[in-house]
Amino acid sequence: MSHDGLPASWRSRWRIGLALLLAAINVGGFFPSRRQPPAASIGVLRQGSPRWPWMAITVDTGTGGDPDRLLPLFVQLKVPVTFFVSGPPRTWWGLATRDGMTVESQTFGYINLTTHTTRQDERDLIASLAAIRQATGRRPYFLRPPYGAVDARVIRLAARLGLHVVLWTPGHYIASAASDRHLLEGLLAHAGPGVILAISDEPPAAPLRLALTVAVESFRAEGYRLVPLAQLLRAPG
Repeated sequence: MSHDGLPASWRSRWRIGLALLLAAINVGGFFPSRRQPPAASIGVLRQGSPRWPWMAITVDTGTGGDPDRLLPLFVQLKVPVTFFVSGPPRTWWGLATRDGMTVESQTFGYINLTTHTTRQDERDLIASLAAIRQATGRRPYFLRPPYGAVDARVIRLAARLGLHVVLWTPGHYIASAASDRHLLEGLLAHAGPGVILAISDEPPAAPLRLALTVAVESFRAEGYRLVPLAQLLRAPG
């Protein structure tokens, strides 16, 4: 018997039942959602695979950075850190690369890329690529937009220039603190598989060096391996 041959009350119940069944199937994940993720989240790398006990430490040097602040410490601790840099070529960039570190782009003028035109952003990023290549002998593969400011247009431009946009694992950014204890507690709280830990080159040097020394030893004692960012993300480097 066709559905049209059923009494009106039965046809109504049948339609309601079918609608409820389809809704349940869709909620259960049988039909993929058509809702797209926010544009600014597409193509932004924030974490490596949680399946491996690996972590990567990155340092934002802002408008300059002091190589005597952290570079010798990371060399001593044998931690392959990634430095995100801005500005014209610096001698210490090459020294860092020689010592097993990686130097990547934080734009040339340390600018908010989302507030400039595509042409302005492109000129800035090309200048940054050239400066890093000149100082290190290698081209950068990663871009960390200043202030974490990124949108779909910036991501497309970066991709066109061969750059992967990298921020940090949410909640894993160490900026500044009032004491050694607060710095250390902040660092120790950020251990986790696949974590990209970001450190601002702003806190006073002595407390930060002490906190990092203890934290690195703690990470390793817990079984974590500190690896280059490119290895964590399995990207070329």
